[in-house]
Amino acid sequence: MKEVEIGQEISNEQLTEIFEVGNMGGMRKSLKNNLLVLISDPYKGYYTDRWDGNILYYTGTGKLGDQKLEKQNADLANSIKTGLQIHLFEVFNPKKYFYHGKVRFTGDVLKEKQKDIEGRNRDVIIFPLEKITHNYLVELEYLKHKENLSDSEIKKKNSKEIKNLLDNYKPKPSSKRLISSIFYERNSILKEYVKRRANGKCELCNDSAPFLDNKGNPFLEVHHIIWLSKNGEDSIENTVALCPNCHRKMHILEDKNDMEKLIKIPKQLPDSV
Repeated sequence: MKEVEIGQEISNEQLTEIFEVGNMGGMRKSLKNNLLVLISDPYKGYYTDRWDGNILYYTGTGKLGDQKLEKQNADLANSIKTGLQIHLFEVFNPKKYFYHGKVRFTGDVLKEKQKDIEGRNRDVIIFPLEKITHNYLVELEYLKHKENLSDSEIKKKNSKEIKNLLDNYKPKPSSKRLISSIFYERNSILKEYVKRRANGKCELCNDSAPFLDNKGNPFLEVHHIIWLSKNGEDSIENTVALCPNCHRKMHILEDKNDMEKLIKIPKQLPDSV
């Protein structure tokens, strides 16, 4: 089998040819090569994976209803016993697959609630996967590009769709990536919700945004009242939209009165939005 270097991006056609797997799906097994290719693709919209350092919390397969420990899910769960090789790819750019190398399942199957393709809450299986090669760090540009693409897709949705996506949303530990420093991945839906809730005004000083961005939107910055780096939640209640001046003030002064004011503001979307 041809070698793929860690950090290399390849096409779906190349992935299929090199690993001798099918050309569709997030879990692709090769009986011939005794391996399972996993793809973490945020643009599919069905699953929510998250990182904590070198551990990826990978959502099992199954788009409708509760996920079951069968087929590829069972293959992954039993990979320690069977010796099945697990290769991980991640999509930062649509139609390109970034190779993380081999990963190992830690042995602990977890469950959490996520929505299925019909918008109903269901149980999904979460597999903690550890990268075997730890010395390769993802470039910050990849993560920024992925975040910007996600933000752009969310902006296309109306406020009702965004509210529906956040209904029953339960904050999870923030997705935290190791680069040369630590990069916290923000929830794009949550960011857009908070900016629409602010409706063009800073939620601390109540002044209008100082300018419009290059797409004509009021420029406000999303801030976590209790910082993510201090274990604050990426949640509606802990997130506000601030003008750049107030945002900088919060990071420098951390004034308790300001924090209390932000905690108390209404967290629902105004009727006019």
